[in-house]
Amino acid sequence: MTKLKKILTVFVAAFAVVLCAAAFAACGGNSSTGGNGGGNETPTEKQFTGITFNDKTCTYDGTQKSVLIDGTLPQGTSVEYENNTATNAGTYNATATLKGEGYKTATLTAVLKINKAQFGEIAFDGANVVYDGKAHSLFVDNALLPAGTSVSYENNGKTEKGEYEVVATLTNPNYVTKKLTAKLKIYSLADVAKNLVNAVLNRPEPWSFLPEAFKPETMAYNSMPVGREQMSGFVNVSTFGKRLIGKQMNVVYDVLDKVESALGGANAVFTAGDAIATVYQNFIDKNPDNYDVFTGSVTIGGVQFKLKIESANGIARIMAGNGTVSVELANKTVNGVSTDEGRIQITDGVALKYEATPTTLKLAVKYTLDGKGMLQQIDFARNGSAVAGHLYEYIGTDSTGLKTSAVIAANSSVTCIVSNKRETDDLQTQAYEEVYNSKTGEMIGGEVAEKVDVKGIKVDFDTLWLNLYDLGSNLISVRVEKDQNTMNADTIYINGNSKAIKTKLVGGLSMKAASRRFDIEMKDVWYIVAENDGGKITYKKQKTAIPMLCVQREQLATLSQDFNEKNNVALTVTTNIDAVMNNFELLKETFTELKDLVSYDTIVAYIGTKNSFFN
Repeated sequence: MTKLKKILTVFVAAFAVVLCAAAFAACGGNSSTGGNGGGNETPTEKQFTGITFNDKTCTYDGTQKSVLIDGTLPQGTSVEYENNTATNAGTYNATATLKGEGYKTATLTAVLKINKAQFGEIAFDGANVVYDGKAHSLFVDNALLPAGTSVSYENNGKTEKGEYEVVATLTNPNYVTKKLTAKLKIYSLADVAKNLVNAVLNRPEPWSFLPEAFKPETMAYNSMPVGREQMSGFVNVSTFGKRLIGKQMNVVYDVLDKVESALGGANAVFTAGDAIATVYQNFIDKNPDNYDVFTGSVTIGGVQFKLKIESANGIARIMAGNGTVSVELANKTVNGVSTDEGRIQITDGVALKYEATPTTLKLAVKYTLDGKGMLQQIDFARNGSAVAGHLYEYIGTDSTGLKTSAVIAANSSVTCIVSNKRETDDLQTQAYEEVYNSKTGEMIGGEVAEKVDVKGIKVDFDTLWLNLYDLGSNLISVRVEKDQNTMNADTIYINGNSKAIKTKLVGGLSMKAASRRFDIEMKDVWYIVAENDGGKITYKKQKTAIPMLCVQREQLATLSQDFNEKNNVALTVTTNIDAVMNNFELLKETFTELKDLVSYDTIVAYIGTKNSFFN
């Protein structure tokens, strides 16, 4: 080979190597060769993005919990977890390792926290046991406990007579530690009769579920306030009695009055605890091994009563009666809740049945009034300061005689009742609400939804009722004539005027065009009056009528202007009318749902019949 050919050969070979190295570098490869520009270079790896691994907190429920990454992994990559699943309560430090070809490995951390759960309702019942020289204890039912729970007791295993508070402490690694308490009472046979009688002879308090202000003795006036009878001349509206009872609330008073009357018939038994206990204890002393059932008699106030006492299955019962009254009372405690039950019958004319717990009261009574059978039921439930109630009243002998039903709602501020008592037979009342001040018993106002026949078409009206003394200082006095006019049964005069008040029509083209925006009408009301008979004070409900202002809700905003235009008197609504309007729709809806819920037959079945023991 010539020298020139050798130079060309070397040059071409060298050029090929350079081209190859350049091409390899352009494809991201590592060149392992040395020399100029060769070197050991590492290609760039991608970072994982859009992937998070967040802490997670949950509560133990016996199932496995996990903490997982959020986001979508690129194709060809994967995640490996460590310590990311657990079942038991605790704190777990989890890792998630992301890896894949062409990606830089990433390690993320998160905390999985499983909080301890709360124990559910666990029964830990108290017990009354007779002293026998042996140790007595209370125990939690282990069948109700979650697996892994241990129970420790304090003040348990007592021998001597006395009353002990036993504490049971529940511990479990997966539950918040809980303490339960129950009463262990150890007594002698000499205490048996007294304890049973005291437990059973609990007289229910019918008024206890309404605010204190509504008790008859609190609502009472020393003399009858101003009513229709005094209004033939002008009477200052400031002299009106404010603790009035409207037609809807009057139903509640009627029911509770009848209940009080029936309970009064059984007062001899309710107050005869010592006499009944003595008779029963004498029996126990003679029959120390078998005293669960006693039948005999007891003399109360010089009158002999047939007597039966039973104690079995956690229920204590006393039956006492004579030819006039039969009284059956019982007490039972279930899951720590004590329930008093009673049935009282006075001859064949009055029968009362009740159930009472610390937070509920149910009363049903049947009696005869003016030759007609009456059936009434009322029940209450308390939640803190709030009370809800329902009332049903039947007249006659079957379910077609539904006369009244009502819903009651009370708290520390206001007491509301919604019923369907009608003012006149020509109005179809859908719901009539009365609202009272819970602290004073004074009526705040009312609202009624009704249908009125207008030219053969039933038209809905929503009307507010206000006290005259809540309409500002410009409305001073009122006079009433029993004189039918085109609008209502009475003619009303105000502020010494010789001309009767004028109303204003709604006007316009609606079906309500000829109806009144406002008016003053007489309303039936009742007052409670205290009567002193030789030092004995009784409280009697007396009926009268007083004028009140009605205004359609739609025209309330223009009431002052409208009344001033027609009567030259500007009114100012000074009462809390929002307390009336804000509750109306909800209570009306509730009333509509519940007004037919309890039937005549249901109440009859609840009251039941006299125990055969009294026969």
